[in-house]
Amino acid sequence: MENSIDPDIFDPVKVSYITNEPSELRDEILDRIHKLPEKVELFFYNTKTPEAIQSISNRFTLTPTQSMFLTCIIRDVAVGMTYFGDMVKEIQEKLDVPEDKARQIAQAVTELYDFALEDIKKIQVAAFPDRIKQTSQPNVIDLRTK
Repeated sequence: MENSIDPDIFDPVKVSYITNEPSELRDEILDRIHKLPEKVELFFYNTKTPEAIQSISNRFTLTPTQSMFLTCIIRDVAVGMTYFGDMVKEIQEKLDVPEDKARQIAQAVTELYDFALEDIKKIQVAAFPDRIKQTSQPNVIDLRTK
């Protein structure tokens, strides 16, 4: 990647300022970030997060535009605006890459979320209750029916 690339394309908080996203969406995203569990909020403000996103972009030889879209997807999943289960499809469509490469990128992103994954799962359950099957039944077998 060139040295003239705007480093904000790798920053999940700042990327909104260099995209065509409306200011209302930017405000909603910032509001959501500030309401996140501490580990997830730290993910957004940790200086290593943009470095990790840039590393993923370099590993998969993404263009600056693809990197910017990837950063937006990473942000949107973490704040509960995009369903985690749609990440491969989102990456494939927005980055215009084959499904296999999208899966590999999604796996790298999942590893990036690793330290806050449990909190991100909770955010996803709250944001997409109709898409996430929850087991409300305990794992109990009624032996009387056997």
